[in-house]
Parts: sequence; C-alpha cells; structure tokens
Amino acid sequence: MIGARARARAVFVCLGLAGLTFSPPVLPRPQLEDTWWLLRIDVGRTMGSFMPLRWATDGSRLLLPMIVQFRKGGQLAVHRVGDFMGDWDSPPNTALGPLPFEEEGSVSPSINAGQWEMLEAQEGRVVQFHVESSGFKRGSIWLPPRKLFFKGKVYGEILSGGKNATVSIRENLLLYGIGVALLLAFVWGPVALVGLILLALREVSISVGTWSIERLEGDPDTEPLPPVTLKGDVPEKWV
Repeated sequence: MIGARARARAVFVCLGLAGLTFSPPVLPRPQLEDTWWLLRIDVGRTMGSFMPLRWATDGSRLLLPMIVQFRKGGQLAVHRVGDFMGDWDSPPNTALGPLPFEEEGSVSPSINAGQWEMLEAQEGRVVQFHVESSGFKRGSIWLPPRKLFFKGKVYGEILSGGKNATVSIRENLLLYGIGVALLLAFVWGPVALVGLILLALREVSISVGTWSIERLEGDPDTEPLPPVTLKGDVPEKWV
C-alpha cells in the first residue's frame, strides 16, 4: 500500500513532468500600522514564574484593560486605560520584594506608551511590544516600575499571543543583590557571599501574567472599558 507521502511525491513529480509548478500558499504580510486594539492583561501567577512565593499565592489576579494603537515608526500608543479606582500602594523597587529599609506609601498608578517591532523570526511575522508601568501594589500583587513585554504572531491584521501569551518584566538584580549582600554581611558575615551571587545574574525575564488582545473596528473613544480590578475586590468600596 502506498503511503500518503509517497502519493504526494508522485503528484509533484507528475506536475513537474507536465511543466506545471506548485507554490505553497503565501501568508498575508503583517499589517499592524494604525490599527486599534483592546489589550487585556491578567496579572497573577503563571507556570514557571520567578516571582516570590508570597506574590499572588492567595489566588489573587489583577485584571488590567487598555486600548492601544500600533503607530508608524514603532510607537505603541496607550490611548485609554481602565480606571485605577480605590487605594493603591507604592510597590517594592524590585520584583523580588522590598529592599532593606524600603518605605511604603500610596500612589496613583499609570500605564504609559511603549514601542513595537517586527522580529526576523519566522519570516518577520512575530511582533514584540511593550508598555511602561509606573508600578503599583494591591493586596498580594505588586509590579515594580518596569516595562511590560509581550510577544505574538501576526497574520495580516490578525494578532494572537498563542497558547503561551505571557506578560513579562525584565528585572535587574544588581540593586537587590547589593541590598541582600549588605544585610547578610551585617547579620551573618561570610554568608553574604550568597547575595553576591545575585550580582552575576544581572537581568532576568520574569513572567507576571497572561494577556489577550482584540481588534477594534469602531471608535476607540466610545469603546466600553471596565476599571482595573483585583479579583476579590468589592466595587462598593472603590469610591
């Protein structure tokens, strides 16, 4: 019995003998410039995250919606963000937690414009983009003031994050390593070398949640946008 591959090979041979050529279907070129999108970020624990064990371990998840536009020249404009209602605390300066003697206070969080670019991988059909967060803390979830990075596949005007649509931050462990080393040197002396090991890591990518995105065809100014919410919040206490 002739297998499927053998039959397909025979068909191509016959086409070649007949002077015919066969070209595989061509995927549409990426067309993201000047398009509007509803970006939803779900901040919380994901598989393999390097966030501290006390981070979002109570099952909390922060739902953060925003409307963005991929502009010419590589700018990712943040047009609108869901309202940060209620009280928000200042976050630690590192993803791993507060530095020694770090003080807390209240903040008014914001999400600012970022950049986007097409990568050479997979025939240039992969887009990487980011927005910038001022940093915030609520309950067991915090994000330091960092860029939030995303990566997805583009087919024409279709953008998808795929199965592993994770949001990540890039954490420089230099300051944290110095803080740990100083603290351990004061308390345990030679054991402070553990903190110095962190200095060699420099920067790591840390997953802080997932994301999804939806193309907007209508007016971005009239698109309904819910407030930023933490699962478990009581809306009556926001105001």
